[in-house]
Order: sequence, then C-alpha cells, then structure tokens
Amino acid sequence: MHRIAQELGVSKQPVLTAMRQIEAIGLVEIVPQSGCRVAQFSEREVRHFFEAFAASEAELAGLAAEHRTPAQLDVLRMTWSEIEGLGTNTPDALSVYLNLNRAFHRCVHEMAASRPAALASAGMWDLCDFLVGTLGGSRAAGMAAERNAEHLLILEAIEAGALQLARDRMRDHICTNVAITGV
Repeated sequence: MHRIAQELGVSKQPVLTAMRQIEAIGLVEIVPQSGCRVAQFSEREVRHFFEAFAASEAELAGLAAEHRTPAQLDVLRMTWSEIEGLGTNTPDALSVYLNLNRAFHRCVHEMAASRPAALASAGMWDLCDFLVGTLGGSRAAGMAAERNAEHLLILEAIEAGALQLARDRMRDHICTNVAITGV
C-alpha cells in the first residue's frame, strides 16, 4: 500500500480506506502488517455466485418486460448498438465492453422499476466484472459479439413484454459467465 500511495502522491490513509472499501465487496483481502492480496475463490464458489447473480438479474429482466416504457426501450437499443459497434482488437476492448455491458444491464434495472431489487443486483456487478476480467481475460473480450447477441435476445423479450422469456434469456446470459471464467 505504501508503494501505491507513493505512486499516487498521497498518504497511506486514503489508500487504506480505498482498500477497505474494495475488501468490503470481496475483491481483496487485507493482511495485517503485510498489505493486501487479490481475493481467491474456488470453482464451486464462482459457480454459486453466478447462479445467484443470474437469479437476481433474471427477476429484474422479468420486471423490465412488465414495466418498460418506449423511451427506456430506445435507450436499451442504443446501448445494445454501441456494444454491437465495439471492436475487439484494441488494448482496452475488455474494459470498454465491461462498461457498456454494465450500462446495458443498468437500463434493464431502470426498466424494472424496483429500486431495492436493482440495488441488490447492482451490488453484485463489481464481483462479476472482477471474476470475468481476472479469470476470463482475453477470452471475455473476444466474446463481445456473442454476448451482445444474447443482449439482443433479452432486449427482444423485454420489448415483447414476455416476462418469463426475458427471465430465461437473462439467466442463460449471466450463466454463460461460468464458461467464460473457465470454471
């Protein structure tokens, strides 16, 4: 942490505070008198996380299909289009994809019109991105087109007001992360 503080030109306290926040969401483990290390998860834990995350996102997709507005559908389609136009041969392709992917899912959350459910699911996104980014790496970046095809299926189900189909497609979409992470 001392090295990070020096690189950023700040004292150790803001770095420690940031690390505690990152630890609170499960991405690092602070080791007293030593520093911190990246959190490690078993394959079973990763699978169970994605199953729970898929259930949460699926419910939000069903709610979105029920409560969507034409304006929200326009935003969702525009976000889908941005991902569709994303190239995968750039050094920051994974980062750009993860940001746009999160934007797509935030649109779904807004359509769901259930802030508590959206907040609960949103809390899982940091761990999802961490697992996909660290375990999936370049494999995840190379799958942007395939993942966005899944987004289109979700979008179409929401647009049609097909609650169960939206749930099923979202669950399948999130569970694909298990294969991407290689567990």
